[in-house]
Amino acid sequence: CSTIYARRNRLGDGLSLMQFYHDNSVIKHGANTAELDIEFQKRIIVGKFVDRERPTFLDSYNDWLKQVLKDKFVPYGGANAH
Repeated sequence: CSTIYARRNRLGDGLSLMQFYHDNSVIKHGANTAELDIEFQKRIIVGKFVDRERPTFLDSYNDWLKQVLKDKFVPYGGANAH
């Protein structure tokens, strides 16, 4: 947890930590994650590395409930609720 890390290492409050990440990050979409590291006193590479179409948690949860409860199933919000 970055907040606890900041507290234990006396790096300041949440706002100063956000400013640190803003100042020390570089956006590189599609970068090879096998070559990326977070190293001491170097810039942090951020961006969109993977783009996968996957069902939402709620849709997956409803599908699981449908299998378990069968006829007793009542959808809980989300796209399957209609």
